[in-house]
Amino acid sequence: MSSGKLAMFLPGRYPPLLLTLNIHNLPPVFDTPYTNHPIPGTFILPLASRLPKNPSVLFPFLYDYTKTSFMDKLSAYLAKFASMPSFFARPDFKLNNASVVLAAKALHRSMSEAFAAGDRDTLRKICADRVSDTLVSSIDARPKGRRYLWELVRYNKSWRYPRIVSQKVAKLDRGSDAPMIRQVVVRICSRQRRTEVDEQGRVVPESEREVDLVENVCLSSIINPHTWKQDEWRISGTVKDTDPKAWTEEKNLLKEIEEVEMSKYKKN
Repeated sequence: MSSGKLAMFLPGRYPPLLLTLNIHNLPPVFDTPYTNHPIPGTFILPLASRLPKNPSVLFPFLYDYTKTSFMDKLSAYLAKFASMPSFFARPDFKLNNASVVLAAKALHRSMSEAFAAGDRDTLRKICADRVSDTLVSSIDARPKGRRYLWELVRYNKSWRYPRIVSQKVAKLDRGSDAPMIRQVVVRICSRQRRTEVDEQGRVVPESEREVDLVENVCLSSIINPHTWKQDEWRISGTVKDTDPKAWTEEKNLLKEIEEVEMSKYKKN
């Protein structure tokens, strides 16, 4: 089945410039943020303790989350349906969510270790360009000889996390031959330790620091619309929990964009 037949059902058919909406920062474990430009409409439900307390804000917020989550799941399964060579054949595109979580854990650990050690090559390999450029610039700005050791002490709330909190499959353009992007956000709760070492590799006294973090690690991969094969996962940053006020503004903007895009689609 052609991916073009289902193009109108797949969200994210927006101009590339709109992918720069909402720059989000990582909590400053290593005194620098790395940024992400998620697909418009990415909704990350906050932890229960951080949800709005006002019912007039909370209930519409939860409704929008439920609606967005449903549409995201629908788009992913429509992509699977579109990848079926015939109606009774197995789909070529598979979600494999369990393996995505494992990939997120491995990439998150590799990125943190590489950033601490100043390993620029690894960062460029496993991170999206804008993320790796930011991290490499931060490494270059360090005083000469400064280096860190990073350690994952443990995963917190391991009965629940890491887990996928958002997943989007979207076409990058309206054309039937346009590639697709798959974006997955995995929430990781962990305790991390950072230690500074000097030029001789000796631990700097009293430099050890431990911190508990909740991170929404964003991975992205390009899907070939003809073979339905994915590129390797790369870290495209972290995403902040969705803020009700910012979400209302983004939702209204996306509605306007969708109306324009649908009018173009109907004309064609």
